Amino acid sequence: MVGVPGYEPKDYVADLSHANPEIVFNAVSVLCPMADKIETAMSKPGETNSYLSHATAKAAYQGVLPLLKSRDPRLVAVSLRFLQLLGTEEQAKPDLIARIGQIQSTHPLVQFEQVVALTTLATNTTRLPASLTHRLLHSPSWMVSRATYQLIDKLQDETLRVELLTRYPTVSEDREKLLILAAFTRTPGPKAIELLQQELLTSSKEKIRLAAAGLLVSNLDIPGVGEWLATHYPHFSSEAREIIIKGCARSNGDDMAGTELLSRFLIQGYLPDEDLLRWLHSVLQREPETLPDHLQRLERAVRTSPNLGVTWAAEWQKRAQARVRLAALNQEFPALAQEFTAKAQAMFAKHNIPANKQRRYLESLSNLESLQP
Repeated sequence: MVGVPGYEPKDYVADLSHANPEIVFNAVSVLCPMADKIETAMSKPGETNSYLSHATAKAAYQGVLPLLKSRDPRLVAVSLRFLQLLGTEEQAKPDLIARIGQIQSTHPLVQFEQVVALTTLATNTTRLPASLTHRLLHSPSWMVSRATYQLIDKLQDETLRVELLTRYPTVSEDREKLLILAAFTRTPGPKAIELLQQELLTSSKEKIRLAAAGLLVSNLDIPGVGEWLATHYPHFSSEAREIIIKGCARSNGDDMAGTELLSRFLIQGYLPDEDLLRWLHSVLQREPETLPDHLQRLERAVRTSPNLGVTWAAEWQKRAQARVRLAALNQEFPALAQEFTAKAQAMFAKHNIPANKQRRYLESLSNLESLQP
């Protein structure tokens, strides 16, 4: 893109209607990095901003929309890029998705930006024309077709997922298998769960096993998934176990299914690493009786773990002692701090130390030894 000296956003907005398509392309390209600011300005009509007003932001959006119907694929592609970066307000998304869905271009650059824009804006309740998703999935462009896998996952389109499941056994490249598996990140159906379980247990490729492990542990809310992982845990590689364990711990104890499965692993004798131990300490730092039910069960699993119980009891005792010391400090410290503050302020006043240098002086106290000859 070419930045014009002295130009402001409103000048580039004016360029959106220029007769030279390259100037129009440049204007949209310059506006793309401003998309988040344009979206913010559009959502706040009452606020004034000398650099980017509500009126300018709205004019930018309305100036780009007609370019989706341009015969120049470059203009369509860059306009799609702008709109996906913009995000736009929730109430405007259905109309914008409909406009993007009407684009019939077979140009690979346009199709790619179309897929990315739809993936950005769509939700699992969005319904796109079957002819559109079929055309994108079967595009001659490898990038367009594979990017559509992410759109299928976002839409949770079961018809297209079935097509991918049918395609999976026919492919030999790990790259293709990993891309297909990624289309089942969100609420995969029974057939997909069965495929993931099979790959985790039997695939000879580590990347595929780990991908399957990650997808299964991210769907613990699906009935039977946690039970299957707990039952087959001894057969998993150490790398797959680590992904599953960390997946269980990813929500700081708010994920009930994750903590329940982690409890089962601990009861089965799993010895956590230092990262997981620190996580357990941070999540279970409150007294057991004040924890939610699922975390109380986790605490009991930790305490009764054959590999962890003794270590945990010792650590809990250390923490209890630390809490006693902290309580004593909290009792004595406020008076000392108040006295120090008063004396420090008197000293600063005596020596006319500017306020902006007082903190710097205090922070340098710990380094006084380095000042000695």
